[in-house]
Parts: sequence; C-alpha cells; structure tokens
Amino acid sequence: MIKRGKGERSVEKIAVRASPGMTGLMGAPKKEVDGAMSRYQDWLRKAENDILWARHSLDGGFFAQTCFISQQAGEKALKALCFLLGYDVVRTHSLYQLVRSLGIDGRLEEMAKELDLYYISGRCPDAFPAGAPFELFTADQAGRALKAGEAIVAMVRERVEESRE
Repeated sequence: MIKRGKGERSVEKIAVRASPGMTGLMGAPKKEVDGAMSRYQDWLRKAENDILWARHSLDGGFFAQTCFISQQAGEKALKALCFLLGYDVVRTHSLYQLVRSLGIDGRLEEMAKELDLYYISGRCPDAFPAGAPFELFTADQAGRALKAGEAIVAMVRERVEESRE
C-alpha cells in the first residue's frame, strides 16, 4: 500500500507512507522532515559502497555474493530516492515493486526484475534443490547483476543531483 496525502493506491507487498503534506511519489515537494528523508544520503552512500564491494566480489570470483550485493545496492539506492521524495517508510525488498511504485519503467524495470531473483537465491542454500549458491552462479550472471546494480545506483545519484539544482 502506498499512502500519499489523503489518497491511497494498492501495490503488491509494499507500504510507503508519505510524510504529512507530501503529495505523490514522483515530483513530491522536496521538504526536509525529521527521520528517513534526512537520511537519504546515507542510504545512497551505502548503495555506492555496496557497488564497490560487488566489484571486488566479481573480481575475486564470488559470483553469488556479487549477485546478492548488487541487488542490495539497487534496493538501498531506490529507498534513498523514496526518502528524498519525502516518504518515511518503505516496506519491500523488491526492486521491481519499488520501480513500479516510483513510476520508473523500461530498462531499469527489467534490471530490477533480474536483481530481485538474487535477493534470496544469492545467499540462501535452500533456495535451490541442491548445492550452495556459490557453486551455482556464473560469472555472466554476476556481471549482469553488477551492471544492473550500477545502473540503478547511477540513476538515483543523477536524480539526487537534479534535486539540488
């Protein structure tokens, strides 16, 4: 559920609440409030740091870890964008649900779908019938995941910079 001002619209397994006086998710007033909005930069900086970690993991041959941390970087970046726009609660780990709620489509939407696959499978052995994740992921998958994570983080960084103008 996304709550914006007085209106609501249902979105699968997501709850984003706007701070009082905020209207809409995209193009919402850039008004500093206590709490999450003032921390959006921390979320984005952590996402950027996670991308560095993912690059090191890829270089080291840790493909499952690269996939998972790339998903995490994308999630943190998109949550940073939500907080920048004035939302104080975001309850989902799905990048796809976040980009849909933010009205982002096209290539980033497709990347979000792919990264969502790695939230559990990149770290949990019981995500597959047999084998540990580190035995099952490939360099190609990890490379695509890293590129997708980098693209999402870059898009959010760009939106942050635009909001400062």
